[in-house]
This record gives sequence, C-alpha cells and structure tokens, in this order.
Amino acid sequence: MWGKREDLDQAIKQWNALVENVLAKERVKRDKKKAKSGWVKPDKHLNDKQKRKKERRDAREREDKDYLGIAPTGQTFKFNGFFLIPISDVHIGRIIGEKTEVLDPIRIDTKCYIWHDPNSNKKKKIIKVVGDTNKSVDEATMRVKNLYIKSISV
Repeated sequence: MWGKREDLDQAIKQWNALVENVLAKERVKRDKKKAKSGWVKPDKHLNDKQKRKKERRDAREREDKDYLGIAPTGQTFKFNGFFLIPISDVHIGRIIGEKTEVLDPIRIDTKCYIWHDPNSNKKKKIIKVVGDTNKSVDEATMRVKNLYIKSISV
C-alpha cells in the first residue's frame, strides 16, 4: 500500500474492522452449532438381532486390541518370522512410527504380533512377527518389508 501516512492508518483500521466482523460471524456460527445439542435422546432398546451384532462387533474389537503390542511371554506360537532391516543408519521410528502405530493395521489384519525389540543388537534392527498360521506370518512379514521399502523411498 502507498499514500499518505494518515490514509494508510485509516485503511489499516478499516481492514482490521472488516477482519473482526468476519471472525465474529464465524464464531457465532460455530457457537450455534455447539449450542444445538440440548437434551440427548436415550439409547433405543436393541432387538435380539442388533444385540448379537453389537456383541460380535465388541468381541472383534477386543480381539483386535489383543494383537496390539508385544506377544504375551507365556504363550507359544507355531510360526515365527522376522525382518532384518538392511540399512542400520535408518531410525526405526521412521519405519514403524514412534509408538509402532504404523504396524497396528498389519497386526489387526493378519492377527499376528509384530514388534521391534530395542534391547536386541544395536547394529542389527530386527522386527519380529509371530502368529498361529504360516500364511498370516508370511503376509505380515511381507507387509513389513513393503512398509520398509515405502519409508526408504520417500
């Protein structure tokens, strides 16, 4: 902007007033959306079919949560797999996420336990996979390899 200083000051004041009006309108819209909730309707009584469906969904979610994290120590698995990361310069968090959240969909889909043992050899980074079927362990290992290739290529 150019011109006399008084004109510039006046233009800035008008611009700020316009911005405040726009922001005030957006705040009013947002507050109206929040204020609509009011009383909440109680949950409907579920019929038998809906109860069974909800129970199955809850059981599936509990089972999926079981596979998150490291395998239980007392449990033995028939099939084991591992992926040795070939380049040791790559930080493991880049591949599997800081809290291994990148592995969660693979764990749930393949029903395998997948983890990285940080106490293992510092030069060799190994991602371990254990499961009940050979097919699921092979699939999980392949998906971890693909995850590694995908993270390195970026």
